[in-house]
Parts: sequence; C-alpha cells; structure tokens
Amino acid sequence: MKYVIIIIVISLILSIAVGIIWLWPTYQDFSKLKTQLAQKKIELANQNKYAQQLQEIGEQFDEKKELVDKINNALPISPHISSLLDFLQESAKQTGMSFEDIGWHELTSSEIEKIKTRMREYSVRITASGSYSAFKNFLFVLERSARLIDVVQTDFSLSSEQGKPMSFELILKVRSY
Repeated sequence: MKYVIIIIVISLILSIAVGIIWLWPTYQDFSKLKTQLAQKKIELANQNKYAQQLQEIGEQFDEKKELVDKINNALPISPHISSLLDFLQESAKQTGMSFEDIGWHELTSSEIEKIKTRMREYSVRITASGSYSAFKNFLFVLERSARLIDVVQTDFSLSSEQGKPMSFELILKVRSY
C-alpha cells in the first residue's frame, strides 16, 4: 500500500511533467497570438483615430472652402493668361473701356529664384481707350479684385479731336505660384 501511494504520486508528477512539456509549445504559440492580437488592436485604434482626424480636417476644409477658393483665385497655380485676359476684358467692358493692345511677359527670370520663392511674377501691358471716369472705375475694379494685381505704371494722353476717347497705357504686375 505504501508503494501504491508512491507510484501514484510519481505517476502524477510524471503525467504533469509530460503534460507541461507537451503543452508548452502550444502555450507559447497562444501567448504570441495574444500579443499580436493586442498589437493589431492598437494599430486598428490608431488607424481609426487617424481616419477620424482626417474627417475632421476635411470638415474644417469644407468650412473654409470659400476662403481657399479666394486664395486660389488671388494666387493661381499657373498664370492662366486666358482667364486673366478674360477678367481684364470683362472688367473693361463693365467700366466702358476698350482694349487696343495687350502683351505680357514673365518677370521672374532665374530658375533658382523661381524654385526658392515658388512665386512667379508677370508683367501685363495694356493699351486702352475710354473716358477718364471709365478709367478710374477700371482701376477701382482691379483694386477690388481678389487677384494680386498691382498697377505699376499708368500713362494717358488726351486726343486733339473733340469727342474722341482718351488713350491709356497700363503696366500691371500679376503674381502666381
């Protein structure tokens, strides 16, 4: 009977040792999977947080879209000379001026300067005719426009004939990025 208890205890100890040795790799795999699951949960939470931040930024952008559109209009990405000339022509029509000649060229000369500032400047030369009040109104429209247009120089001459409109020459500086 004494030996039976010793045999049972030894058998129990051996079965526990064999069970531990046999189950140990499975337990390690389970622990690794548990750690990976925790990491994936953290990654998912971070991605959800990032997506939420992007959505909030998108909503903020939508709220300020009007302001961004004004900035894009003031500083167009490229000169789009056709849209600028259309704007100038429409402004002239509204104020009673008529264009006789238009020319333009880039003022930003060096490539290093273009890269450094990312800002480009263009000079636009306009020869127009009309009344003095129409010219003042045209300048007022240019001043009030959202575009960055600077009037660099103005020249005007009176006609010797009565009733003939005055001749104006404008040099404008326009910026884009």
